[in-house]
Amino acid sequence: MEEQAGTPKAPVRVGLIGVTGYALAYFEGLTKLVEKGLVQWGAVTIINRAEAQEQVAFFETAGIPIYTDYRDMLRERGSELDWVCVP
Repeated sequence: MEEQAGTPKAPVRVGLIGVTGYALAYFEGLTKLVEKGLVQWGAVTIINRAEAQEQVAFFETAGIPIYTDYRDMLRERGSELDWVCVP
């Protein structure tokens, strides 16, 4: 397959809005893609840190920026992200 102009090459930098509820499935799936070297974490929005302590610890350990408001994440990191997941 021919690569299209403007298509990011792996690893793709991804941002995730939310990590609990249905978004937990996105977190788990993206983590598998990170392990395969297909994507890199760029930033994440976690509104309720108390509800997502395990994910907060994961992202803090990895040095990934954590935001409480997706608008701040997009304003500060949007130009660095190739893909933003909104579960």
